[in-house]
Amino acid sequence: NQPISLGVSWRGGKFYPEGAEEFNEKLISDVLKWLEKKPKVQALYKNALDHYSQSLNNPIKRKDVVSNAFQAVEKITEEYLESSKQSFDNNFNELVSRLDLDKEWKKIFNSYKELSKEFGRHAGKNDDFIPKQEDTEAFLYLSGLIMRLVLQKMETEK
Repeated sequence: NQPISLGVSWRGGKFYPEGAEEFNEKLISDVLKWLEKKPKVQALYKNALDHYSQSLNNPIKRKDVVSNAFQAVEKITEEYLESSKQSFDNNFNELVSRLDLDKEWKKIFNSYKELSKEFGRHAGKNDDFIPKQEDTEAFLYLSGLIMRLVLQKMETEK
């Protein structure tokens, strides 16, 4: 009699859909814990996670997942760089440099920025477009990865 997964897990007083367990631990749970010292960023990321849990039954929520996850990345980037440029668009080149990442990451971060526009925050003409669940989950994990990189670097620079 093996236990059967219901496809959800309990974290921080809420149910969240399960994804890849290794990713959930490193890119969701760890990031949420580290963000306790950054409540504004943590609130945005929690909103993204809440919308993600709702998106299984309400696909329109996927746009909110993308929007809130991207805003969390923008906010942590702004805080890390101590920048008045409140846009990831204006900060990602400097972020790659400060994180001491290979310059190819500029392409990845630029693609991440463009995905946020396509999938959520600036859908514009394509307002009826709803990203697939898999794309939404991947975007959420990539957001967690970026925040994890920033938070780790912030910790080592103390």
